[in-house]
Amino acid sequence: MIIIKEVKDNKKEYINLLLSADEQEDMIDRYLSKGRMFILDDNGVKGECVVTNEGDGILEIKNIAVYEAEHGKGYGKKLIEFVADEFKNQYRFLQVGTGDSPLTIPFYEKCGFVRHHVLKDFFIDNYDHPIIEEGVQLVDMIYLQKKLNDELFITLDDTYLPQMCELYRISFAGEPWNDDWSNKNQLEKYIREISGAYNALNYGLLQDGKLVAMSLGMIRHWWEGTNYNIEELCVSPNLQGNGIGKRFMQMIENDIVSHGLVGIFLQTDNDKPAYHFYHKIGFGDLGSHVSLYKSFPKRIVLANDDDKEEILSLYKAQVGREFCPWTQDYPGEDTIDFDLSRNSLFVMKEDKKIIAAISIDEEEEVAKLDCWDDTLGSAGELARLAVLPEKQNQGISRQMMKYGINKLKERGYKSVRFLVNKHNEKAVRSYAGFEFKIAGECHLFNQDFLCYEKKI
Repeated sequence: MIIIKEVKDNKKEYINLLLSADEQEDMIDRYLSKGRMFILDDNGVKGECVVTNEGDGILEIKNIAVYEAEHGKGYGKKLIEFVADEFKNQYRFLQVGTGDSPLTIPFYEKCGFVRHHVLKDFFIDNYDHPIIEEGVQLVDMIYLQKKLNDELFITLDDTYLPQMCELYRISFAGEPWNDDWSNKNQLEKYIREISGAYNALNYGLLQDGKLVAMSLGMIRHWWEGTNYNIEELCVSPNLQGNGIGKRFMQMIENDIVSHGLVGIFLQTDNDKPAYHFYHKIGFGDLGSHVSLYKSFPKRIVLANDDDKEEILSLYKAQVGREFCPWTQDYPGEDTIDFDLSRNSLFVMKEDKKIIAAISIDEEEEVAKLDCWDDTLGSAGELARLAVLPEKQNQGISRQMMKYGINKLKERGYKSVRFLVNKHNEKAVRSYAGFEFKIAGECHLFNQDFLCYEKKI
């Protein structure tokens, strides 16, 4: 079974493999420490890939290599496919630089890359000896790019301030708002105030690197629960009416549910088109106030005694499913009671019906495994993750895991652990985005597991 995992420490352990792609070690040193390194394991390490953030939405492959004895088995292509999939929502382009060689250019073109630009004399200016491939000295660096995504959903920071100001200005300059933001200093101060508020949470949507939609707001704690309060939301005028606003709001909802928030609060004028737009996507008036509120169909909450019967039914629905070690007796009512007594059982409800559950645990049998890295600090475990069968493949497991990790962090844990059946390739791929390290393997509950851990 092929597993691709990140290497965060002791990257030089793979120096021989790195040198097979870049034969001068001081050149490797320029990018290795700042880059993210991934290795492909198929009954032993077969290849590696190092990528770096080059800014402007570009992720660059700095080094990719497969042991010579393993060439022709598709490992290089699998590494590129993994990187492209892993970072498709964070970067617009995947870039690679290589010599003008018949060994490399055709390979990258088969993987979907196209020639982008040339850096003259790179190999002459940066290497202390001639670089020869197929009997030809390499001179220029040929850069190729592969588009990952036309559209990126991001969390905004100060680097986007100029685009934020301009998008806000043009969005409210015309009908029906007619706001005059010709005073650029005043506009920048306003955007800074709301985007930099305490507990600020700002989202953006990029198309071809340009900000076309944004939501500026904050997390607000209230007696009924914690909400996302939107102060300003806008979509570029030339793109309105194309479904971008609706899609953008759905992206926001998906993200903030994983933070444990229960709804969105915003205000708008009831005589403007925006008012009707919000109603169409599920918001409703709060009494006679013009403020609007949309309660999520899905919300993650701490379970209570009234939930026991539904949780037990959820657990029973998992029994007999592939890779599930549970039985009719475990987990049972005693397990639920134990988790409830420690406030460690959380459920996702959709229209008051429980559709998923997760526990944060310290399972003695798991904790005593000798594969764990004790230097990561106090560890909590994610356990008993369950999703109703008809609700699976909707990203709910990832939302529950993210919520569980956040709760462990709130309670002072320094690291998190969990077990995944090593043969459950779908689960292994799904959890790769959490950047866990595989600490080892174990055999428990009559199944073989991969032991995942990470610092939080």
